[in-house]
Amino acid sequence: EALGVVIIPSDSELIFGQNTNGISFKAQGFDVQGTLTIGSETCTATLPVNIILSGTRPFDAVTNRREATYKGISVTGTISIHGKQFYRTWTRLAKTAVAGNDFVILQNTVNWQPGQEVVLVTTAVKDAREWHQNEVLIVDIVMKFKARSSIVYFTTPMQYTHYANNGFQGEAGLLSRIIKIQGADDDSEPTDPDS
Repeated sequence: EALGVVIIPSDSELIFGQNTNGISFKAQGFDVQGTLTIGSETCTATLPVNIILSGTRPFDAVTNRREATYKGISVTGTISIHGKQFYRTWTRLAKTAVAGNDFVILQNTVNWQPGQEVVLVTTAVKDAREWHQNEVLIVDIVMKFKARSSIVYFTTPMQYTHYANNGFQGEAGLLSRIIKIQGADDDSEPTDPDS
């Protein structure tokens, strides 16, 4: 069950600490007049914190704007969010990744972790909603390769080939983050009629 709008008064601070099982906090919205803190520069959050914003889209959302706190976060105070940094969150393939294989070789070293989601962007000539070759895969193992590259193994094989040559290289991006602020799955229907 989601809380209503969480109001943090100007003389207050809401701090999300760490929990070995992670933290999941569901609310309709936030009004941050004081301070909302998750981690710090010297002590980053290393365990998952998931803030879920709840509320269905009103039928008149386009003509009747809601307050910023409606399934959102209004900030007149301070938000300080510091999660574990993953580097390179976006990189290119060093070699063509062949369909059926369960690994890619990247141009850069990455510190991605097992269980994280990675997107491999299509290298097909046509990229359309009804015909695309983007893939989301789960990291199994990351290994350093040569001086400045990584091999990333996935839990399942790729369905499509993603090309890399001297003139063009497919891209890989890390989708997972330690701290997530997202809409609730059960009431965040897409507004795009084609999806």
